[in-house]
Amino acid sequence: MPSLSQLLPFSSRPAFRIENASDRNAFKAPFVAAYENLRSVDGIDDFASLLGMSLPQLQQAIATLAILGVATPFVAVGAKGTIDECLERFRQDFPLLLQKLHEREEAIIDLLERSGTSPADVERIKGMFRESQGLLSACAGRTVAPQDIAEAVMDLARKTAAARPEAGGNGEQPNATLAYQAARYARDRSTATSEKIDRNFSIPTAAAMTGMTAGMVLSMADSIAGIVEGAAPAGSAASQGATTAAAVLGTAATAAFLPSQLAMAAVGASKCVTGVMRHRQLKGDRLALRGVRDLLDPAVFRAVDQGLKRLGYYNRHHSIVHGAGMAAGQSLMAAGSIASLTGVAGLVGVLLAAVGAPLTVGAAVEKIVYEKKEARFRGEGASELAHAAAEASAPDELVRTAGSDGALAVLAGHYADAQRRTVVAKLHGLIDQVLAEEDPAAPADALSRREKVAKRVADLTSGHRTGLLPADVMRLTELFHKDYPPQSFAGTAGDVRTRLKERMDNDPRTRLLAASGPVQKAIFEKTMHRVIKDGAIDIAGHLNLAGRGPHLMKPEHLAALRAADPRAEDHYLRSSLKVLSKQEKKDGKLARDRVAQDIVAVARGAQLAAALVPEVASRTPAPAQPERSSLPPPRPATPEVAAAAPAASVEEAAFLARARAGIALNRYGEDAAYIAHAQRGIDLRQEALQKAPDREGPREGLLAG
Repeated sequence: MPSLSQLLPFSSRPAFRIENASDRNAFKAPFVAAYENLRSVDGIDDFASLLGMSLPQLQQAIATLAILGVATPFVAVGAKGTIDECLERFRQDFPLLLQKLHEREEAIIDLLERSGTSPADVERIKGMFRESQGLLSACAGRTVAPQDIAEAVMDLARKTAAARPEAGGNGEQPNATLAYQAARYARDRSTATSEKIDRNFSIPTAAAMTGMTAGMVLSMADSIAGIVEGAAPAGSAASQGATTAAAVLGTAATAAFLPSQLAMAAVGASKCVTGVMRHRQLKGDRLALRGVRDLLDPAVFRAVDQGLKRLGYYNRHHSIVHGAGMAAGQSLMAAGSIASLTGVAGLVGVLLAAVGAPLTVGAAVEKIVYEKKEARFRGEGASELAHAAAEASAPDELVRTAGSDGALAVLAGHYADAQRRTVVAKLHGLIDQVLAEEDPAAPADALSRREKVAKRVADLTSGHRTGLLPADVMRLTELFHKDYPPQSFAGTAGDVRTRLKERMDNDPRTRLLAASGPVQKAIFEKTMHRVIKDGAIDIAGHLNLAGRGPHLMKPEHLAALRAADPRAEDHYLRSSLKVLSKQEKKDGKLARDRVAQDIVAVARGAQLAAALVPEVASRTPAPAQPERSSLPPPRPATPEVAAAAPAASVEEAAFLARARAGIALNRYGEDAAYIAHAQRGIDLRQEALQKAPDREGPREGLLAG
């Protein structure tokens, strides 16, 4: 027979609340989402009218009012978001971008001056910088393209290097540094151009959303007048007045929508233009990356290339397709509004709105969905520690001290590390999901658990329900089969989670993240919610609390409950692993994205330097010298390596040089022993000559994939 506390839980059980708990207001969440994401929505009133056309006049007015009554507050909140975004673009985002460009210009000028470039040539570059951004220069058609500036900078650098061969004798790589800075400047200037277009068109976006909100309010008033007209007796004064008011309000609503529709059509066209600009930029990034593929671990090259391809896919949907759809939809709706206002053809206006409204709403939804996907892919929600680490990276310093080739080797290692953090966190999340599905009273055996996790890992290869890249999934699969044997899943669910937590704590960054305030707060809140929800834990008894409360739960209370009840400890382990894995995955994604940007920037610099070699050599002939390899200088070789070097082919020399530089050339292949010996300076080429074709084949196959 159930106890009284079970029959009357709300009157007899103590109540608890969590100290400084995050706001979980379910009513507020949709409005927050509208404020952050709703930037271009029109056609809701037309949808409402079309849906109600099959109903009588009174029911149609009621249905339209109900739909608009729900949608209008969200559109109004979205309009407020567009206004704030517009102000932020003008006051903060674009000025910050210009400041970074100015710093890049100063860095280039400083490098030219320190390399001994003549003052006249330095002034010429400064003039090109001014003309590239001046409004009068743009109006006069004298704007200098960023690529032209980059090529002029490299031309001066090579002339100076030929005249002063002693430059860079302290270990610096002045030409490589200038190439990196010039290429980065050209790319940042191109980004600034597209951002400037978006900034300028944020004004009509804010105005259009405000006008749409006003039009929807007038449409609601029109619907109210229609309800009065339908409810009043026919021919009565109320009915006649409502008819007149409905006609006036309907015309006013259409007049309010028309300029907003025209403005949003222009905004859609601008989105399409900037989307095409970003598409070309990403295409150039992939081309530059392919130019340095021989200097990167094939696994890293493949992952970075897939990441650029993924960003292009997102850009195509949330910019190009969205912009084209919105421009077409809003143009059709504007034409419908004009037809309605002029009375040329009422049916034509309805048909145009019927086609334009779905296009507009569909384009808005597509933008929201794919922008969120891209944000998650880039590490949205990463911790402050991750952002600080990303900002502290200094690829320009790497290029200055080690050259482009050395910088790429170091950055490839950083990328592999960020990728490992991401996939390990994802794998631990999959394991936690399998453990959460178990019945605590009948835990599964180790082999059964591992088989279930293996099935989830295999499901990731299809690409569904995951934002990981195919290269990430390959790395995750390798780590799972290599580092997670069946004995890792033995014991209770708490035992498995403890082992996973210990594995993550081996990384100092993860330990620092786990000790951070936001993560500790999230773990505490999630654990306390689970503990309070678990009726089997006697919270009041363990903590000696009297009365119904509500009792305020603090971190020290959770510590006491964990010591007193094993179930509370299980809840803590589960919440801790879930929160930490989720945050670690976000941090890994952010680090991976920033390192990929650095790799592309260095690749762009190497591409710029390589593209200008023939042109500069023809203008400034140098004394005949023995041909030198473009590879980075290898580490001091052992006598065995030096003796065998003349007999090596170019490919083998490149292979050994990259291996000695610390680049893991074939992480997924069977050449680990070969690479390990090469990194120690032991020459195995004479033993492996007959195996070289077999070794090269799989590497090229991975790159092609």
